[in-house]
Amino acid sequence: NAKDIISIIQNIKEDEVTLILDSNKCVINHSRGKLEVANVDASDMLIPTMESTDDVIELNNEIICNIFKDGMDFVNADELRPTTNGIYLSYKNGVLDAASTNSHILYANSQVIDANSKECNYEAIVSKNCINAIIKATSKEGQCKIKFGNSNIEFRVSNISIICRKIVGKFPNYKAVIPNDFVGTISLSRNELINSIKRLNLISDISKSVKMK
Repeated sequence: NAKDIISIIQNIKEDEVTLILDSNKCVINHSRGKLEVANVDASDMLIPTMESTDDVIELNNEIICNIFKDGMDFVNADELRPTTNGIYLSYKNGVLDAASTNSHILYANSQVIDANSKECNYEAIVSKNCINAIIKATSKEGQCKIKFGNSNIEFRVSNISIICRKIVGKFPNYKAVIPNDFVGTISLSRNELINSIKRLNLISDISKSVKMK
């Protein structure tokens, strides 16, 4: 168990330890003695594979990191709606679209990655279980390659490869609920808006609704 090994090593004060692995156990040697942790058969571990594909895009780590950081708060936790249990990615003709929704709030992001891109159309719903790993891998400067396979999607950063099984199904047509025209547009201070909503929230009813007019 990886958590057990990490906990054991953290409690060893020495800077250097020696790991000895065999089919039945992991031996951790240090200057004051040794510890043994039982293993399970490595052949029992399911290792996902990525099929060969030419459906690959490359972009700055910061772009993909921000998309997943911003979108993760709006991923639906309802297991009865699996197609919203992740973040939707679509790359079409050089434009990267991303979206997530919890049925109450919609997060959408769209940006041009390659204005001279060839005609293409790749898409995937990335499971919420992969989000934190992707954010961690893309948190430093560099480039991220994304491979879109039939059943999996791979994020490769330097020597790190994260392969996620795509959620099967069709993400809701979120663009259909975004109005093309708005009645009006106002500009105001971000801090003033936040403070006003906080004050109203203290006296609002159980629904916590705030009316804007």
